[in-house]
Amino acid sequence: MEDSPLLKADGALVFSSPESFRRHYEQYLDKGGALVRPEAPLQPLEVLQVRIALPFSGELALEAQVTNLAGSLALLHFTNLSEDDAGRLRRAAEGEPEPGPPPIADGTEGLPPEPPSEELLREVAALVASIPPEEPPADLPPPPPPPTPAVAEDLMLPPQPQAPQPAPVTPPPASPQPDRPSPAFVLLDSPPARPASPVPAATPAPPAPVAAPTPGFVLVGLQPQPSPPPSPVPTTAPPTPILGAHVGPLPGATPAPPQPDHPGAPREPAYNPAAASAGLLNKPGRTVKNPATPQDFLALPLLRPPPVEQAPEPSMPLVLQWLASLKAPAVSMRLQLGRSRDLFSYVLWGQEVRSSTPIDALVRAMGEPTGQIELKPVPEGTAKATFSASLSSIRFSVLRELLKKFGEPELNAGLSARMGMAPRLNAHGMGLLRVLGLSEPQLRMAQRLLAGSHPLDVVLNNGIGIRSTWAVIYLEQLLGGLTWVEPPPRENVVVEELRILAERIRVADFFEVLGLHYTSPPRAVDRAFERLKREYGPGSHASTQSAKLADDIWQRVQQAYAALKTPSGRRQYRKEKFQNVRMDYSAQIVSSQSQLAEMRGELDLAIDLIEAAIELNPTADFVENLRRVRAKKSGGG
Repeated sequence: MEDSPLLKADGALVFSSPESFRRHYEQYLDKGGALVRPEAPLQPLEVLQVRIALPFSGELALEAQVTNLAGSLALLHFTNLSEDDAGRLRRAAEGEPEPGPPPIADGTEGLPPEPPSEELLREVAALVASIPPEEPPADLPPPPPPPTPAVAEDLMLPPQPQAPQPAPVTPPPASPQPDRPSPAFVLLDSPPARPASPVPAATPAPPAPVAAPTPGFVLVGLQPQPSPPPSPVPTTAPPTPILGAHVGPLPGATPAPPQPDHPGAPREPAYNPAAASAGLLNKPGRTVKNPATPQDFLALPLLRPPPVEQAPEPSMPLVLQWLASLKAPAVSMRLQLGRSRDLFSYVLWGQEVRSSTPIDALVRAMGEPTGQIELKPVPEGTAKATFSASLSSIRFSVLRELLKKFGEPELNAGLSARMGMAPRLNAHGMGLLRVLGLSEPQLRMAQRLLAGSHPLDVVLNNGIGIRSTWAVIYLEQLLGGLTWVEPPPRENVVVEELRILAERIRVADFFEVLGLHYTSPPRAVDRAFERLKREYGPGSHASTQSAKLADDIWQRVQQAYAALKTPSGRRQYRKEKFQNVRMDYSAQIVSSQSQLAEMRGELDLAIDLIEAAIELNPTADFVENLRRVRAKKSGGG
């Protein structure tokens, strides 16, 4: 959308006009989201702090998550939108003013009076200066000199009570102080400090210290000064970024190891993926080892720090995750994986991959079992190549490529312990469906069956293929998008089949109800009716499982048989139901099938097919063929 608001790099969301804000509110903001044009590149599922510029009423700060990326646009979802925030958005879209403050102390309503402007203050000061000073009476003593302003007045704090002054004493000479740089900070909400007047060598002792209230100002950019080291405070390692698609720990993530809480104890360094990535730079011949089994695939440390044994020989998905965390301007990547030739590519700012090799060939090379990798920082201007793709999409493509290396028996063994349980997508898993690069059948399957109501064996047999289904389940399990629950009790299989059949034949034509085609032989109608009577009629096994469903099916079968049991009834039904079908063409096709049956020696089938062709289009040729085949059958008997 050309009218989409601009999301600046500092998080400000700016609209072109109040009318643009109103239209965007009706389409997106009212539903808890926004379609924006990001000024800086975004990652899928990235969490942002957004400041929405409201028309005529300031800003609204919200937390948002990137749910979809399409070209130059990004779809955001506000994760902490309260009722008050939604009310502010609605009032801004409708042009309503914000509610005013409560009544002030004197009982009047409305806003308090604004402070006088600087111009008015200057005029008043000039007027006061023009008034001549009044002569004091002769019998009054002269006024005392003005007191020296206190420090609290310089900081705009309330004046503090003065302590009693002790007798003047001569202080000892001051010891020389080392030169220290002044702290580089900005004192907000206070006037500029006036230079202090020189202090004579012998002055009265300063007053006793008085506890001052908390100052109403903020120190910004304060530089650390030399001070005694503070006692260690137990901390935990920051959450590891997960494929650039989540901020904070996810379900299934391994927590950071506990830190010692007593002074002097050795502290385990926090895991830093950017530092791990930097450790690969300028190290030629570094080994890369991809998972060899589905169990190794599920053990990839993408939700937690890698174990010690995986750090020396990282997998390709782990290397790509490290590069995303490094966010270097440009890194050249040389791959020597498997039987592939050397492949060169560049990673820019941890977000884009450029390569002279097509991206799909690069992904296949990254999916090889083992090989060598060499990373070097290069100037950004030299990172030029023909093909490019986002690093996030390549990481998911490499994961899908690794799954292609495993056969169905291996995939079954990898999650065999989950066979009796039902997979259910959590909130993170629903978000992953948009960024995993799945096909449309895979998306429909996940949304329909991964809801915790179907056991794993039922999910696998859903019609899109077992390997395609396994790919979705393994990716979601690896990235923390699945939870496993006990499935609800399964209904009797026979009852479930009866329900499906009753629903299908309710809208089917009469030939389909009997399990036939409209070109089926006449005698097939009677045979089909007798078979269905045994399966669904009174006293059948189906009626003992579900009397109502079996009766519904049997009633529909009787209705179809009544319409099709006579030649005239079949002709009339074909004429009404299949108006646009050329019956002469259909009869010719059936006649050709009868000739093939005759050549195979299946004379009974050939006779049935010729009778069907005659019923579709009675011609002299078909009648002659029927007479000839019957004679052949009689002569052969």
